[in-house]
Amino acid sequence: MTKPTKAIIYARFSPTGRTNCESIETQVEACKRHAQAKGYVIEGEFSDAEKSGDDPMRPGLLAAFEALTRGSVLIVHHLDRLARKLADQETFYKDVRDKYHAKIEVVEGGIDGEDRYRVLLRQVMGAFAEFDRKEKAARTKMAMLRHQASGRRMSAEPPYGKSRFDDGEKKRLIDNPEEQDIIANILLEHEAGQGARQICRDLESRGVLCRGRQRWYHQTIKTIIHRAKTEE
Repeated sequence: MTKPTKAIIYARFSPTGRTNCESIETQVEACKRHAQAKGYVIEGEFSDAEKSGDDPMRPGLLAAFEALTRGSVLIVHHLDRLARKLADQETFYKDVRDKYHAKIEVVEGGIDGEDRYRVLLRQVMGAFAEFDRKEKAARTKMAMLRHQASGRRMSAEPPYGKSRFDDGEKKRLIDNPEEQDIIANILLEHEAGQGARQICRDLESRGVLCRGRQRWYHQTIKTIIHRAKTEE
């Protein structure tokens, strides 16, 4: 008598509310129904809460891989729960097939199977999905930069160079004269050819603090320069 196929369930929930996805519990229930319909025996359930699909080293995902045995199946609700990058997606498919001698099945919107036509369709769908996410991220970034340039508050802490909220509109910011002077000096040093790390050292040598902190960091300098150029 043939032994039933063993199934491992994996679910992931995105770290922000910007991405629409089912809860981990909903994903697991859908995967269970899929397994039961196929006659699989569920051997384990793994998940990653508040983890980005761009991260290939998620603890729950790695544990799910290690739980696979020869001939078993890894079930995910949707392909983007497994990976959000086409390169990671195909690496996972290859590892599951070659390293663990198992396979991946997707409950919704997946193209299962390893013949060349199905692989091609899966890769094309993954490429389009990745492109669409990048386009949305680029549009969101540009919108945020426009809002920042107009003085609109975008985070709990105002960006460097801005401070108090206007009394009339609580969502707007006004220039911080002292920080604007420091930004002007940073831009002058940058235009003179100084790198971000050298600018940090120059500021610290003059006793200029970064908004109360003892140290400047080169990434902070790069962010200030990038924002200033965007607002030009």
